[in-house]
Amino acid sequence: MTGAAIFAYHNFVERPDTPASTSQAYVLSQAQFAAHLEALAAPELRPSRLADVLALPSPGQFVLSFDDGYMTDYTVAFARLAERGWPGCFFVIANQVGAARALGWRELREMAAAGMEIGSHSLTHPFLQRADPDQIRREFGESKRILEDGLGQAVHFASLPHGSAAPGMGAVIKELGYRAVCTSEP
Repeated sequence: MTGAAIFAYHNFVERPDTPASTSQAYVLSQAQFAAHLEALAAPELRPSRLADVLALPSPGQFVLSFDDGYMTDYTVAFARLAERGWPGCFFVIANQVGAARALGWRELREMAAAGMEIGSHSLTHPFLQRADPDQIRREFGESKRILEDGLGQAVHFASLPHGSAAPGMGAVIKELGYRAVCTSEP
């Protein structure tokens, strides 16, 4: 294998039978997430930053990514990654920063200062499969501007809401200055 696995998470709940875990994809209980981290601690595997994977992919690398910017990204994911000294890539919906149950600027800045990558998950989290280039520019251009202003650092990566892309989207994302975009399409 010359690439790296990218694991996509969205939210963490106390128990697996919590309504949020049964109605949302990519939601795990905190115990399930802890078990994932334990399994990934195998000696032949290496937690990596997305930037490092793009620069020099090598066997055993993996990236832990987190979409939507839920507060559990800070209280559960970041806390557990920091304990292990592992990086993570957190994709945030820019117009949700500071909303109820969402990450605020204080948490995002702390995570960035600790070496976590912060990326865009769009401005408003729309379905983009049929979006025109102007809508894509607005969603990812404005999101990038807001995040960079709030963090005081460049944002290089994006993750597509709902995982799917519109035709030609990659060119628009590149035009906006992103280095890479993540999707959950196989």
